[in-house]
Amino acid sequence: MSKFFVSYSRQSEPAAHGLVSDLEALGNVVWLDRDLSGGQAWWDQILVAIRECDCFAFVVDPNSLNSKACTLEFEYADSLGKPVLPVLVADGVSTNLLPHALSRLQLIDYRKADRSAALSLAKCLTTLPAAPPLPNPLPTPPDVPLSYLGGLGKRVNAASLTYDEQSALVLDLKHGTRDPESAADALALLKRLRKRRDLFAAIAEEIDGLIAPVAPLSTPAGPHLLKPESPIEVQPIEPRNPDKVARPNTSLLWSSWIRALTGALISTGLSAITVGSSPQPGDVWIASLIAGAGGAASGAITRPHKHAVVGTVAFMAIGFLIWTAFDSGDFMYARAGVFGAPIGAIVGSILGVILVKRQPH
Repeated sequence: MSKFFVSYSRQSEPAAHGLVSDLEALGNVVWLDRDLSGGQAWWDQILVAIRECDCFAFVVDPNSLNSKACTLEFEYADSLGKPVLPVLVADGVSTNLLPHALSRLQLIDYRKADRSAALSLAKCLTTLPAAPPLPNPLPTPPDVPLSYLGGLGKRVNAASLTYDEQSALVLDLKHGTRDPESAADALALLKRLRKRRDLFAAIAEEIDGLIAPVAPLSTPAGPHLLKPESPIEVQPIEPRNPDKVARPNTSLLWSSWIRALTGALISTGLSAITVGSSPQPGDVWIASLIAGAGGAASGAITRPHKHAVVGTVAFMAIGFLIWTAFDSGDFMYARAGVFGAPIGAIVGSILGVILVKRQPH
């Protein structure tokens, strides 16, 4: 009876449990981190289990080969001289791209996990070498990977954090986003850290840069995963119909009318103030000029287009002439300047705006 340590990725848990069942059926004792809770203490227990095992069983698939935790576990077992049993459980693994220490070993094909695979496993167990004594002194144990570091959440929720503490926390989480097993958790903690009110501006800016491009992957494509490129679907561009003309925005058009009317009415008030009750000959032309300029300005601010300005000025002159033609008396030019010109400016502004809006886009 031998004691096995099984190293696997969280995404490969079903395959790992199948292997564990077969190993136990063959009379072996298997250590599996079924109750993973995270943190340094649990990582220490994992390292103890590796030191005490007779054989290190490595569940080989693209997920485990890209897992930081699995890599550290395998490297530590190799440094202790433990016999390694590599078990292939999924497609997409290139044997030419395996780590050097793993490429020297014969992979057990367990992708189908059928009777033939179980017999191959049983045969391989009979040829495994015995585990040598532990080296003295022991090799330096690897640091806890971020996927086991449950203390990060506690640090993120601390009552207060200095700038150095925030910076160190962001650095740890940044490393976590690069590990497929911890990328989603690291991203969630980064977003939680970003919401702190005492976050320094420089730290917030760095977190924003990390959050934007990060997207958790369920099956990351790494150097060990041979995955064909997915074809890019190109949506056809609908040819533009030259006969179609963009319709004017009714709300914007109505807003333009209001501004045109407002400008022209203001010019009317200015004209009346200028002329007063006793207009002089020169005041008539000043009043007309103010009315026309005010109407032209209303067309210009409505939309800076020559049609709006030209229409305003032209109808201002027409309004002045029409009022003069139908009026008489000593102050007909004054009344034409005060009333005729602004009315023409109003009409010109509206027609100028309509003309602009009807231009093809």
